Amino acid sequence: MKTLPTIVLCLAVSFMVLGCGSGIDSAKAATEFNTANSLRETDKPKAIEHYGAAIQADPSMDEAYFNRALTYAEIGEVAKAESDLQSLRDLKSEHAETLDGLLSVVRQ
Repeated sequence: MKTLPTIVLCLAVSFMVLGCGSGIDSAKAATEFNTANSLRETDKPKAIEHYGAAIQADPSMDEAYFNRALTYAEIGEVAKAESDLQSLRDLKSEHAETLDGLLSVVRQ
């Protein structure tokens, strides 16, 4: 009967590592997010693509929505930034209020 606890332990670890079928790929999201951050000053369109890939890999990654919204605002695409703000609100992210304040500058 020693194998049953081992099997249970293996299943628990697998669920933690694989996200229990949640469709979230945290490692990919982190890689894409870091790549986007490194590109943000030199290639904003590419950075936006990578933030999008991070969000696709982990739709709850509020930092990616926040940074993508800032990048959209920097290139004058305020409507897209507002869309990311709404996503942050939907996620009930603490970043939503901060972003709303920052976007109020470009709304005028």
